[in-house]
Amino acid sequence: MNNYILYIKDITGKINLQIIIDSSFTLRDLKDEICKKLDNDMYSCLFRLVHKVQSLEDNLDIHLEESVIESEETLHIMFVLNPEKEILLEIKRKMNIQLNWNRNLHMRDWERITIDENLEGKYKLTEINLYNLLLKGEIPKEIGKLINLQDLRLSQNKLIGEIPKEIGKLINLQELNLYNNQLSGEIPKEIGKLTNLQWLDKLKK
Repeated sequence: MNNYILYIKDITGKINLQIIIDSSFTLRDLKDEICKKLDNDMYSCLFRLVHKVQSLEDNLDIHLEESVIESEETLHIMFVLNPEKEILLEIKRKMNIQLNWNRNLHMRDWERITIDENLEGKYKLTEINLYNLLLKGEIPKEIGKLINLQDLRLSQNKLIGEIPKEIGKLINLQELNLYNNQLSGEIPKEIGKLTNLQWLDKLKK
C-alpha cells in the first residue's frame, strides 16, 4: 500500500495541515487523523470533508485508494452549524440506536431525548434516556461534548468497555444510570469533577 500526502484547509485559511496516511485507510480514518492534528477535544462528526466543492460525507467507509482523492491534493473542512445534532447522530451510528434520530427532524421531535430551547448557545440537550434498548458496543467519547446534559440513562443494555473519562466533562450532569450492562474497568476519576451529580447507579447487577 502507498501513503497519501494530503493538505487540509478550512475556508478561513486558519487551518493548514499536512496529513500522511496509508491509502488503505478509509475516509473516516482520515477524519480521525485530522482530529488528532486539530485538537484533543475535536471529533470527526463536528466537521465535513470536502473535495473540489463536493462533500465526501455520504460514503466515509470507502478506502482512500478507491475514492476520487489523489495524493498531493488539497481537501477542505467545513465545521457543522449544529454540533449537538451531529454528535447525537454519531452516537446513534456507533451504538446502532434504532430510533427516529434524523438530521431532517427538529431535535424536539426525536425520541428518548429532552431539550430545553431556552438555554443559550448551541447545546440544548438536557436528557438522554436509552434505557432497555439492547444497545451494544462502547459508550462513545463524543458524549462528553453534550455540555448541558443533566440526565444520562443507559441502563439495561449490553454495553461493554470502560466508562469514557469524557463523561467527566458533563459538569451539569445530575443523574448517571449505567446499571445492568457489561462495562469493565474502574469508574474514571474524572467523574469526581461532576459536582452536580446526585445519582450514580450501580454498574452491575
